[in-house]
Amino acid sequence: MKHLITLVICMVALVQTAFAQLPNGSIAPDFTAKDINGNTWTLYDLLDQGKTVYVDVSATWCGPCWNYHNSKALEDLYSTYGPNGTNEVMVFMVEGDASTTLDDLYGTGTNTQGNWVTGTPYPIIDNADIANSYQITYFPTIYQICPNRIVTEAGQLPTADLYALKGGCLAPYGANNAGLLGYKGFEGTFCKNKSWTPSIVMQNLGTAPLTSAKLEMVQDGTVKQTINWTGNLSTFNFEEITFDPITVTQNSNIELKVSNPNGVNDDDTSNDVHLIETTESMVINKNLLTLELKTDNYPAETFWTLSNSNGDVLYHWGNAAVAQYPDPSTLYTGKSTVYTHQIPVPADECYDFTIYDAYGDGICCAEGNGYYQLKDEAGNILLEGASFGKQKDELFQTKDVSAIANNAAIVKYNGIAGDFCTELQFTPIVTLQNLGAAALTSAKLEVKNSTGTVLDTYNWNGSIASGKSSDVALHPLNLTATSNLTVHIAAVNNAADNYDYNNSVDFAVSRNVTQKQKIKITIKTDTYGYETFWALLNSLGDIVASGGNTKVGLTGGGARKAASGDPGAYGNNTTVVTNVTLPEADCYTLVLVDDYGDGFSAGYYKVDEVGGVNIMNRVMSTGAISEDNLVDAGLITATQEINGLERISLSPNPANSQLMLQFGLKDGMNLQFDVVNTLGQLVQSIPANWYSAGPQSLRLDVSEWQSGVYFLRMSDGVRVNTRRFTVTH
Repeated sequence: MKHLITLVICMVALVQTAFAQLPNGSIAPDFTAKDINGNTWTLYDLLDQGKTVYVDVSATWCGPCWNYHNSKALEDLYSTYGPNGTNEVMVFMVEGDASTTLDDLYGTGTNTQGNWVTGTPYPIIDNADIANSYQITYFPTIYQICPNRIVTEAGQLPTADLYALKGGCLAPYGANNAGLLGYKGFEGTFCKNKSWTPSIVMQNLGTAPLTSAKLEMVQDGTVKQTINWTGNLSTFNFEEITFDPITVTQNSNIELKVSNPNGVNDDDTSNDVHLIETTESMVINKNLLTLELKTDNYPAETFWTLSNSNGDVLYHWGNAAVAQYPDPSTLYTGKSTVYTHQIPVPADECYDFTIYDAYGDGICCAEGNGYYQLKDEAGNILLEGASFGKQKDELFQTKDVSAIANNAAIVKYNGIAGDFCTELQFTPIVTLQNLGAAALTSAKLEVKNSTGTVLDTYNWNGSIASGKSSDVALHPLNLTATSNLTVHIAAVNNAADNYDYNNSVDFAVSRNVTQKQKIKITIKTDTYGYETFWALLNSLGDIVASGGNTKVGLTGGGARKAASGDPGAYGNNTTVVTNVTLPEADCYTLVLVDDYGDGFSAGYYKVDEVGGVNIMNRVMSTGAISEDNLVDAGLITATQEINGLERISLSPNPANSQLMLQFGLKDGMNLQFDVVNTLGQLVQSIPANWYSAGPQSLRLDVSEWQSGVYFLRMSDGVRVNTRRFTVTH
């Protein structure tokens, strides 16, 4: 299913988050790069010539980029004011997607809107490193870079407006003029104490070379450090000045100052001081806290975390994808709904409450009257907010509180889940986190079914420090039917866990069984039905039945090459029903493939017995390229077994290291032997060979196989006999 682009930008999946776009007022990173014609360009060389540089960072596949390119705004800017015009500006196009090719730029590739080269008079540079250095998060991004190296995002403006921006560029003022910009280091709220090494960029803003200057770091009126700098900076060139490390333990104002450029008074003192304000976080003496959060009209856009000073996330809720948080979380679903979360923080510590909004407008105002309030046991509001943009961090510290020694949570389930055949032997694995102040050295974990019956109890022993987590493997389980299971913390450190936050995790395993040989596969396509292909495979990987776009096939997930006229392509929003006769008792895998790579969540698929019950009914989730689902036909009586094959035995069963197969033949014949596991995967195959009449035997080495149930398939090329055995270690 394709995504419809209705915005005037194309979002890109780069390594930066959506909050990392290089902000206005930043110093432009320098670059030296070759254009597609082999000419080398250095940004700062052009800026030193007094030129204003415009950089269009685009991608060949981006529709809005193509539309702006064809508006010829940058072409006209270059023709009028570039090297062949008044020679005031320079224009570049930077192709910022590393996956695109030169063919894409020329319009002959597979990932392009057209020919970007023909008719473009300014240089084109194919270099994603430039896009990364400017932290591009959407295409197109149009930057104006002034001769003083300062970046402004221009946007998709017409030629006259682009040129008008040039008037805002700073010109040199006076002969002796030093300024400060580009501070690096801490500022804002800190917890208990904060140490860092401040640095700042000193720039020559005058016409004379800057050869000396005095720099000072002043804390609350006291000079902490003086640097008598010497060097040689021409106009608009700069140098980063690093001061000694500094520590604050209370509210402080820190000033970084520059004076005496070239030993005289500064011709412009307006940019000679950079102020850094630091504020100590709130101190509270309670640790049984409550978060009250009221959603706005878009509850699924909200996510929050509470972390300790080590960065360990102790509590979280909402849409984890908003913050690219790796562990599962529970979505908010109710509009304008008040949710209450108990948050017992373990001990005296610094904590960081961070709240995110995917859209960037907080949780209030135009889209509802949402809010958050962190309260203590008495109901006093400690922190609160509503309008915070994309993200807000709130620091606080606890002091003189009674430690909560024993508290734990199950962060996530890591073991096998999903579909299986016949019998599943597996080991549940969970991630256990210590939310208490004391080291977590023991935990009692229970596995329950949907009726609450305890299937297994596991007593874990180890050592997990406060805030940290560790994977715990429970006892193996054997299941023969669909089961909805829960792993629950029954005790921590030989005591009850009184704080029920994430004390349980649910997961499911499904056995999709049919007793019929005839099944019906139904595919309901989305609005891009031609992107769909499906196949039903037996345990050896052979295709038993298939449908949809044959050009997509089993390997076409995410290839993005499908077309509506391809052979077998389904129509859009169409229901297709295929009857399939299963040839034998086996495990069958239903594989669904989406050419675009984002599933077809507007559609669905299901498997039914012909004239019988439903076996499975599901939606192919967005983002999935393919999805495997097992149909267990183990109860079907095979249509034909091998004549003359008798006295079949497997021993020992269960086997540990060696498995002996013994059988008799009335007549000699060719036989092939295959072993598959309960997931339908081929484990070992013995090619077809001639076996004489009489007693026969084969020995299989199973010493390195995983414990579990297996199926031995014996075939003469037409008929099949199947036997089950178990491996245990």
